[in-house]
Amino acid sequence: MPRAPAALPGQRRRRRVAALALTSCAALGLGAGVTGPVTPAVAAPRCDHVAKDNRPELREGDRDDAVAQVQCLVNTRSGAPGEVPEDGVFEAATADGVRWVQKCNSLDPSGVTDAATWKVLYRAKKGCGKKAEQESAAG
Repeated sequence: MPRAPAALPGQRRRRRVAALALTSCAALGLGAGVTGPVTPAVAAPRCDHVAKDNRPELREGDRDDAVAQVQCLVNTRSGAPGEVPEDGVFEAATADGVRWVQKCNSLDPSGVTDAATWKVLYRAKKGCGKKAEQESAAG
């Protein structure tokens, strides 16, 4: 049987790197046709109780899908502490969440979702939650 010609030094290094890459891929299960457990991607929660242009003025006592929208936005986008029940009933917990968002965004903390409040609910201020946490820890 004929013997393979001796490899040059640069070729030896490339062969070792290729062998190492193949071994690593095999160890990780990255070979052709090999699949591991599939983890579904976690999607960000969507608030879709009402259309984005449905922004009525809401206050305690109101019951509506728009209230559920406010509750969802407070829970998912504002960084407000705690969880507001997403039940479509504007009660004290919802008013507290709305006031927190308003204060955090330098609005009058009335607890009423007016046009300015809707705007900040949809466009949450980055770092607002962290800022509020620091202020409450310091105060």
